[in-house]
Amino acid sequence: TRSVSAGDTVVFEWAVEDESPIDMSWMFIGGPPGWVTEWCGFAIIATPIASVASSGSSITTTTYQVECAIPVNAVNGEYFVEMHAVDVFGNYAAAQRLVLMVENGSSDDDAPAISELAASATVVRTSDPLTISWRLDDQTGISGTGVWMAKGGYWFADPAGRGSYAMYTQPEGVVISDAGSGVAMQYTQQIVWNAHAGPGVYTVWLSVRDTLGNRDFVKTNITVEIR
Repeated sequence: TRSVSAGDTVVFEWAVEDESPIDMSWMFIGGPPGWVTEWCGFAIIATPIASVASSGSSITTTTYQVECAIPVNAVNGEYFVEMHAVDVFGNYAAAQRLVLMVENGSSDDDAPAISELAASATVVRTSDPLTISWRLDDQTGISGTGVWMAKGGYWFADPAGRGSYAMYTQPEGVVISDAGSGVAMQYTQQIVWNAHAGPGVYTVWLSVRDTLGNRDFVKTNITVEIR
């Protein structure tokens, strides 16, 4: 386990040993909300900085390095760094992990809170447009959200390969002036059904994300039936 401070530039360094030349080594960073893609990229390709051949065997040790700037508003808590490597013959190394504790950053570790979720109709035809509305509240700020319709609760696309059941327009959001502390937004999104969205009950799922990377994908209790 290593501790770092938000705002620091951290150097990760590791060694890879193999009898064959190493083709590439890379790393990922993950945390409570999932993979962290905003800090240094995803995947993060490492730079080889030294290579030493063993005098008593055919093994060569190559040292790799990655520099990563931890954002000043990174969420405090425990993350992991996962290192990978592959040789020129396509043999992959077993992934290795390092625990990373981030301190002196943001205390906001919650995804935006959902409320006031509603559908413009509960029973529709495929020719009928549908509007979903909802409110999001977050301590820091909201960076993304969207509606997804799942047939039978969990199927977002047709198993026969005809694509998703709906065409999704860009959500429209307005700031709510009576938000109190933090940020609040009211959203609406229109759903246009594709022709292969047959009869059945569709469940509304919501993806939410704040400006710090806290995110969630929520199966709601709102359903719409196509007849």
